[in-house]
Amino acid sequence: TPLHFSKKYISSIHTSGVSYSSVDSNQQVMMVFKACLPFLAIIIGWVQQAEAHGGDSLTVKGYGKNKYKFMQLPISFQFEVQAETGVHVVLAPKNHVTGKNDPNCYEFVIGGWDNSLSVIKRGLQGSEITQRIPTPDILSKDDFRGFWITAGPTHTSELVLRAGRAGEEEPFMTAFALVGNNDNIDPVGYLGFATWIDHTAQFRHISGGRSMAVRGYNFRFLRFPISFHFKAMGETSVHVALSPFNYMQEERDTDVYEFVFGGYSNSKSVITQGMEGKQYISDQKETPNILSPTAFRGFWITAEANAQDVLVLSAGKDGEGPFMTGIPTKHLHLGHIGFACWGDHTAHIRLQAAQPFL
Repeated sequence: TPLHFSKKYISSIHTSGVSYSSVDSNQQVMMVFKACLPFLAIIIGWVQQAEAHGGDSLTVKGYGKNKYKFMQLPISFQFEVQAETGVHVVLAPKNHVTGKNDPNCYEFVIGGWDNSLSVIKRGLQGSEITQRIPTPDILSKDDFRGFWITAGPTHTSELVLRAGRAGEEEPFMTAFALVGNNDNIDPVGYLGFATWIDHTAQFRHISGGRSMAVRGYNFRFLRFPISFHFKAMGETSVHVALSPFNYMQEERDTDVYEFVFGGYSNSKSVITQGMEGKQYISDQKETPNILSPTAFRGFWITAEANAQDVLVLSAGKDGEGPFMTGIPTKHLHLGHIGFACWGDHTAHIRLQAAQPFL
């Protein structure tokens, strides 16, 4: 779309002592454009730097405690709810809250204040980290309404929290929370659902299948379903760790779930308990040439509770079913994902950010 500059605006601009009012309008536009070029170059540089250091791509080399590169797990889930007012959803590290003012969670309030306003808070009934958003009649006592919530890291050490309506890509609420300081909550492991005092709410299709009824400001919890996609390019042995922390606690940390793609010279894959784990969570699978040193290959990983609330780990290729599945014997409160590559090899990783369900 062409840019249009008013003559009044152009006549007021002076650069290096030259007044643009002394030339015709076409020359004025060109001179303004040329004057802006240095600033445009700076902006492009900022964007390129942000992309290079962003959470969507990274390069890893080598394997060990200090070789893993970690980031917070992206969060993305959907649900439908039937309620008259005040739907409350929390992202929490445990399957309970310590009283009605627990600060160690994020609380999404949808249709509060008699189904008129929505907001995101840090902690139960805590500080509001968004403005109160007018959302009149966003809920219905007669019909189910669909919503999605995402939370994912950014390149500026922030966690971006979003909530939107099913079928809409743009969120109606967005908040930013600093990561890695004293205000940061522990890693999210559970979702909690409630409504307001003396009211009831029916939830269904929570991330596809779970349902529950709640009454009052009493939270019911589900284990957070982890599901993400990534692409990898490497010669051999890409290691992906699901961990409670954004670092390895020791040189051969046992408190992680490690997914090995294309190990043993790009011939086998497996899920293990711990780094170089001797305890296999899945069977070791023959996966010859699953990786490529010249092209990105897509994969997915899930860690979800089944109908019996047992954690199941799975991994597969994009567009296909799982080729690795297993049930860990040790439960970990997962909050971070890390990447490494075996020996002196290098791997390039592209992550898919948390996306709304459309």
